[in-house]
Amino acid sequence: MQVVVSSIDCGNALMNKDLRSTLKEKNYPTIRFFLQVLKFLPGSTRSDGKCMLLVEVAGKKRQVEVPFTYELTNQAMVLKGTVPLAFSHFGLVPPERAGGLISVAEQFSVDFSLRFVPLAQE
Repeated sequence: MQVVVSSIDCGNALMNKDLRSTLKEKNYPTIRFFLQVLKFLPGSTRSDGKCMLLVEVAGKKRQVEVPFTYELTNQAMVLKGTVPLAFSHFGLVPPERAGGLISVAEQFSVDFSLRFVPLAQE
C-alpha cells in the first residue's frame, strides 16, 4: 500500500508545505506499507487479528505490529485497523511555525480498510 505524500493535508497550506518537506517528498514521494504477516484469531464471521507491517517513511523503515478486526462475507474479507506512528520512529522532527505556536503533532495514525475478494475462477 502507498500513501502519496502530496495528498496529505493537515488543514493549513503553509504547514502542508513544511510537512511535505519534513517527509522528504522530493526524494520519497510516497509512504509505503508492506504487509508481512497476518495472524487471525479464532471467531465467527467478525473477529480480530494482528498483522506485522513494514512502514517506510522518508527512506527509513520500521516494523509495526497492528491489531485489526476482520469480517467475512460471501463476497469478501475486510480488514480494518489503525497504524500508530511517530515522526521520531523515522528520525524526523515534526514541523512547526511561529516559534512552536503552530506545530504538527509528534504522533499520528493511519487508518486502513483492506478488502480482499476472491479471484474469478475460469
